[in-house]
Amino acid sequence: MARPRQALLSRERIISAASALIDAEGLEALSTRRLAAELGVQGPSLYHHFTNKEEILDAVANEIALDIDVSFFADHDWRRVYTQVAAR
Repeated sequence: MARPRQALLSRERIISAASALIDAEGLEALSTRRLAAELGVQGPSLYHHFTNKEEILDAVANEIALDIDVSFFADHDWRRVYTQVAAR
């Protein structure tokens, strides 16, 4: 089968699909086979962009972390805040 002129996958598309699958069905629903099926590709295609499932999960976690507002820590000592939260 010839390679398509435009790439079917990108890291961003894989991360987005993985995140949507996790949101809809939970973390246990995510497998590389299932994710590939959701994206309309074969499983090995994912490995061109990610080494393994753990790397995909790390990328999803990093995307989530980008949305966390950390501006609070500009005026507060993060060590003290974490200590107080952990003590609860």
